[in-house]
Amino acid sequence: MAGAHVYIDQMDPPTEIDELCRRIIGDTYDNARELSGVPVELKEQVRNTASDYLDRCKELARDAKGEAEWKSALLDGVFRPLVKLFGQDMLATSASDKPWRTELKPRPPSLRDLLSSTPRLGVTAGIPATAPTSFDLTGRFTSTEPSETTTETSETTAVSTIEDPDSSNPLTTPKPDIVVGLARRSFSEVHQVLLGEWQDKAKLLSEPQLVQHGLHFPFLLVEAKGLATSGNMMGAENQAAVGGACAINILRALQDLERHFSLARIIFSISTEGPLHQLGIHYIVGGQYHMTVHRAWRTTLGRDCTEFVVALARIIQWGGDQYRNEITASLQRYVGHLQASS
Repeated sequence: MAGAHVYIDQMDPPTEIDELCRRIIGDTYDNARELSGVPVELKEQVRNTASDYLDRCKELARDAKGEAEWKSALLDGVFRPLVKLFGQDMLATSASDKPWRTELKPRPPSLRDLLSSTPRLGVTAGIPATAPTSFDLTGRFTSTEPSETTTETSETTAVSTIEDPDSSNPLTTPKPDIVVGLARRSFSEVHQVLLGEWQDKAKLLSEPQLVQHGLHFPFLLVEAKGLATSGNMMGAENQAAVGGACAINILRALQDLERHFSLARIIFSISTEGPLHQLGIHYIVGGQYHMTVHRAWRTTLGRDCTEFVVALARIIQWGGDQYRNEITASLQRYVGHLQASS
């Protein structure tokens, strides 16, 4: 992964990322005792969710269950209840086994990239770049007319991508076990059309999955492993690191299209190996993608399980509130520019 500038626990988060993370999650120790940050009317439901998940984790650990059982327990026992409580119909959850778009993956720098960043090596004309041209992070969308052919083109591209793996990029294409993002219905009709055109033209792949489920701008993803020799925490972390980098690239693309989009680029992930659950934060510094483990819990322990569930609740609450508001405001500014120039 280092060749594509994707790193795990290589640095402490910058101050602005660390402060944002702490504002979102709060003090995990206070979370367990007071359920800090959870609205009063929802505290009992969150506490019950944590209690039920604790019992389920003890059962799964005792029986040494595999990945499928742990994933199901996390999805049905924690994610879906919390998204229902805090998402206010603004969020969507997916547990699809379909891969994400390969264009979102960070790519190792090409020879041209390396030479152009080192002026003393001289002229680089004629050296082809390895990055795909279909996903243009700096391109600007100008068309205001929906195209009747773009959907068909997108579907054709998706099929060819599945049949022809991305052999030019050594990173495994992400397909997280669980993803939480913004639901299509959380956007106005104008914003839905705009996002659809950007998606079809590969200007902004706000829906990362090849098979689209109406989930845009993912901000929380899960890579789950069971208590088996075929999976471990290191594998889950590596998969989460690449998935987090892809999610960051979606935010980068939005900022390239709408320069006033100022949301700090932070994505959250959960990596699990049985009852061991780690919370990772993902961010970019100097063109390098970093994942830092923020906290780890063992969910067969009462306090740990409560801390974990409350941390998730606060992340999901942030996603349906501040995160969504920043993105929709950016889209509205872009629409305003289109209206002013027409």
